Amino acid sequence: MIADPEILRETFSIKKRLQSLGLPKQAKLVEADPDPKVTFNKIVAQAEAERRRKLRNKDLREHYEMLAQEVRLERLTEVLAYRKFSEKLTAAFITLNLIHSSHAGRKI
Repeated sequence: MIADPEILRETFSIKKRLQSLGLPKQAKLVEADPDPKVTFNKIVAQAEAERRRKLRNKDLREHYEMLAQEVRLERLTEVLAYRKFSEKLTAAFITLNLIHSSHAGRKI
């Protein structure tokens, strides 16, 4: 979730630069974060501070859903763990004959 800082800013309506909250500019560097949950919680806290009220669980769920829909896949492909996941998923789909091997080079 922290691989796309601009989408995070938009989704949570944060004015502050997210790099000041510990997010790297390059998505491939998010795996260097020792505790991404803590980093994400800082972002939520910043959103709450700018709103002057705490985000309820329902609000957070809606933000998560928006974030999942808006995150740019080209940002995720910069993250090694996502690339590995994508490759394994593609291989599994090919093994199950859900896609043809000619799709193996395409991004999911």
